[in-house]
Amino acid sequence: MNCRLAAILAADVVGYSALMSADQDKTLSALRSLRSEAFNPAVSGHRGKIVKSMGDGWLVEFSAAIDAVTCAMQVQDRLEGHEFVQLRIGIHLGDIVHEDEDVFGDGVNVAARLEAIASPGAVTISDAVYGSLDGTLQPSFDDLGTRELKHIARPVQVWGRGADTSVAAEQASNHSRSAQSGFPRLAIQPISTSDAREDLVELASALTADFDGYLGGARWLKSTVQEDPSPAAHVLESVLRARGDRLRLDVRLSASDGAQIWAGKYDGSLADSFDWQDEIGGEVASQTLAALLDHERGRLAGKSIDEMSAEECSVSGLMCVELVDWKAMSKALEYHAAAVEKDPTLAEAYSDAIVYFICASSVGYQNLVEQYQDRFVQWRTGAGVHINASPMIELALGIAQFRQAGDLPALRRAIRSALRRAPFTIEVILFSGCGYAWMGEPEPAIECFRQCGQTIHFSPFGVAANAGLSFSMLQASQDEEAILEARRGLELTTEFSTLHRVIASAAAHLGRMDEAQAALRENERINPGDSIQAGWKRNAFAETPGTQRYYEGLRLAGMPEGES
Repeated sequence: MNCRLAAILAADVVGYSALMSADQDKTLSALRSLRSEAFNPAVSGHRGKIVKSMGDGWLVEFSAAIDAVTCAMQVQDRLEGHEFVQLRIGIHLGDIVHEDEDVFGDGVNVAARLEAIASPGAVTISDAVYGSLDGTLQPSFDDLGTRELKHIARPVQVWGRGADTSVAAEQASNHSRSAQSGFPRLAIQPISTSDAREDLVELASALTADFDGYLGGARWLKSTVQEDPSPAAHVLESVLRARGDRLRLDVRLSASDGAQIWAGKYDGSLADSFDWQDEIGGEVASQTLAALLDHERGRLAGKSIDEMSAEECSVSGLMCVELVDWKAMSKALEYHAAAVEKDPTLAEAYSDAIVYFICASSVGYQNLVEQYQDRFVQWRTGAGVHINASPMIELALGIAQFRQAGDLPALRRAIRSALRRAPFTIEVILFSGCGYAWMGEPEPAIECFRQCGQTIHFSPFGVAANAGLSFSMLQASQDEEAILEARRGLELTTEFSTLHRVIASAAAHLGRMDEAQAALRENERINPGDSIQAGWKRNAFAETPGTQRYYEGLRLAGMPEGES
């Protein structure tokens, strides 16, 4: 008998018997869509294996607890607001035994009991699973205390993620609004295969889940896996073919009118399919987002701000910010100011306007700060009304409160809440990292930047991620790594002064004064008259050993103290 440690995910359809009794055909159709569009791709995408299927439920085995949890969260997020089907999910890490095409053991028993106590739409996990999560996923779960589970001898510490009825109703309303909004929409069709070989079908499902996960992290794009795309959506369709051990993935991205936007071919082999899956998932997502942004850029090129909708202004602002220079930040703020004025209910407009203003202030664009200061106050007031509609608003307001009043607890609460509500959203993870860096906590900051490392290059915030990670590494005395990361950012733009300041400080700590002084000259070119005191004033860093180390390096490089 082969006993081994595994993470077991137990999932069950809520009210299955009642649904079948009320409308059997509709129930079966909904379950087919659930399996093909959400559940199976997510399981394959996180290297899970369905070990038991009961019609209205599943047992899935994972080698890593974090994969099981990520899979469960993505499935529940995709089902949020579904008009017909809800799932309960429980996960435990424990010993299992396979016997006669069935699975038994502590891992299965506890997972099943955790599923039974979960609320509809929720994920419930044991303490063993919670302890395996990283710092960006742990905030997603609430401590539900120690629970006595039926037929389980010992009490189990339980953690849960799931909304109460009022929050769920609000989220469903927000989901409906997003689906009808002016943001681009993308239908990701499940990848079709050339034959029914099990390994090929599993790989196709895994790649579908990867596309869904990567593309779902872009807030400006409303993407879902759909077998039958809606007429207004762009479509990403792929075919996976195999000849012997050789693989080929043909990908086509079409506009909503059927015109081809982009196409690609990717070759690989089944022998290294795991590595190939990781590489291709990121590459296709990157190319898709770049092509969609270019498509949107071309579509909007002939429109003035007056002619654009609020959502179009929001996307245009996002496209401007990529280089983080003065011109880019100026245009981004102009577009987002217009978006707020056009639609005061658009949550994305408030959160991005606040974040871009703070970025402009942090970099040192004082004339932009002065130009938008009054509107920044108005944005903060207006955003407060919509705080429940957007994790980014909650995070942006927490950052703003910290920068204005040095309120560390408020920022820490905002980060944990935003990561709980949107643990896969690129900008939420990125700006949570920035928040930790401003608080002088480099370890969780680096963890956030590492977490979004696979997807951040799909986003216009790539340079900002380079700067945040390099700064956090400098705080943690990782000077060589900080310089390398900053130079990666400089390959994209030489006008982001934070990158030059990090290199100046880190090189000075390493005793490489020529390199440090050259970087300081570049910072002076971009921010004439910069000084230690000016940096403290514009960034409002917490006074911790890490931030003190940053400024000490700048002093060693020769930056003047400034105001006494």
